[in-house]
Amino acid sequence: TEYDVLITDQCMPGKKGTTLISEARKIYPSLKALMVTAFADTQLEKELYELGGIGLLVKPFANADLIGVLPACKSLRYSLTHPPHINFPVP
Repeated sequence: TEYDVLITDQCMPGKKGTTLISEARKIYPSLKALMVTAFADTQLEKELYELGGIGLLVKPFANADLIGVLPACKSLRYSLTHPPHINFPVP
């Protein structure tokens, strides 16, 4: 089974979203991801950049915002040498 995008929160009981993405990529190396969080900071953005192929959606956001960013997440290119990172700030 292939998946288009993994959507995860950063703060979850027992596991950080960045850890979940890393673990999932051991099984699906080209998996794209969308991180949603209310606690975005430069450290998290650095972690996401290093993981590569990850979009960031800051809470709170509307359902339409989530639907709007999914196509961009699916088109992210994953590369160890030049990992892209997109940030979707929501007003």
